[in-house]
Amino acid sequence: MPVKDYTKETDARIVIDDLLRQVGWDHADKSQVLTEFTVYGADRHKPQLAERAPDEDPAELIHETLTIDCEITEGLERLLKEVEQ
Repeated sequence: MPVKDYTKETDARIVIDDLLRQVGWDHADKSQVLTEFTVYGADRHKPQLAERAPDEDPAELIHETLTIDCEITEGLERLLKEVEQ
């Protein structure tokens, strides 16, 4: 019976191993498949700081975006007419 639950790591590994076999890879051959990689310590990690959400009104941002979109569309329509002539 084929594996159906891809949310579990063990089942995902079975699927991955099978896919590797199908394309001719030997998943146990370390010259073909990387099985480990270096994990650096906390001293090499650069923490990410969350940015503050903008104070701008979302409705205003949407209006501005739609205006820009219309300007782009109009410009492309003019360009298309020139190219088609």
